[in-house]
Amino acid sequence: MVTPLRLDSDNPAQVGDRVWVAYPWVDGRPYNGSTADIVAAGDLLGRIHAAQAPTADMPRFPWPDHDADSVEEDITGLQRVLGKHAPEIHDEVLARMAPWLESFMTETLPPVRDGGLPRAVVSMDFKANNLVYVDDEPVLIDPDNAEYAPRILDLALAALLFHNETATAPPRLFTGAEWAAFSSAYGRHVRLTAAELALWPTVLRYMLLEWGVWTLIDADEWDDWDDPHKRNFLVDLATVDLGRFPLPAEPYNSEFH
Repeated sequence: MVTPLRLDSDNPAQVGDRVWVAYPWVDGRPYNGSTADIVAAGDLLGRIHAAQAPTADMPRFPWPDHDADSVEEDITGLQRVLGKHAPEIHDEVLARMAPWLESFMTETLPPVRDGGLPRAVVSMDFKANNLVYVDDEPVLIDPDNAEYAPRILDLALAALLFHNETATAPPRLFTGAEWAAFSSAYGRHVRLTAAELALWPTVLRYMLLEWGVWTLIDADEWDDWDDPHKRNFLVDLATVDLGRFPLPAEPYNSEFH
């Protein structure tokens, strides 16, 4: 992945209220949606999670603390954007999402937060639009959301949002076959624990409710629902059957690298 350039001046550098980082230009191509690109991306994510990078200076992942007002805000936001842009799925999505959102703090968050899940320095933004392929190998170009977090959350984010906002990707989430290719490549480097495998369905629901719902609502601000390519992805995200993304029943039989 990219690292900050060595400059005569500070890098990163604070300018006003913002901090800027200068990175090297990576001369390559975008993701093309091929099986080879998917496998290469899964392999890179596995290597990142297995790298055991230093953690002392990394931000710690913050667990959410929703109240009734924030839950209502999410439900109202979904009602608004789906009613405006995808009325054909409005009732179906709200019938599923609203109860999940209302029970998030009692049923979804606690097992993930308190499950003792292995942590690593992770991207928390591992998506196709943040990869540049050089000689068919991906380079992560936007590592600035990285945190010390449960690695399984990063894997779930990739499962749900890897194709988001990527013009060269299919206008949908991974298919079952694509996910099998991605997760198998990931498993070359990471041995998931029994706890991670057992909590995987709950982790997927967690990421759908936290990152997925925000993606669906925020897309309205950027007019993404009006773009046919982006709209197809958002509809797939809103209606996705989380069973599309299974993990093996046993920990991956692979060594750490």
